[in-house]
Amino acid sequence: MKQRYSFSGMIHNIDILEYVQFLIMIGARTILELRLRRGPTSKLFIDHGRILHATSGDLDGEDAFYRCAQSEGGVFTHFPWAEPQMRTIDASGDFLLLEAARRRDEKLAAG
Repeated sequence: MKQRYSFSGMIHNIDILEYVQFLIMIGARTILELRLRRGPTSKLFIDHGRILHATSGDLDGEDAFYRCAQSEGGVFTHFPWAEPQMRTIDASGDFLLLEAARRRDEKLAAG
């Protein structure tokens, strides 16, 4: 059996999109809970590098993911994998990340 190492701690000044991209790239299987600085607690269900489901307050799916991506900060925690009650996202992780970055750029440009 392969030995697994585990670390915990804080990461300052990280862009949440870069962190989610990292999780996708390594094929993570986790529930990422985000306690947004301004907004509801949110969850991303990431299964072997695919985002299957996202929740954020009254939003589910891609809209919930984009809310998380536009957050101005917060705290995240990982939880062991559990199947989501539903699958609300079919788009690829690359598409979600690019679209989230585009939306965030438009929001910043609009002031």
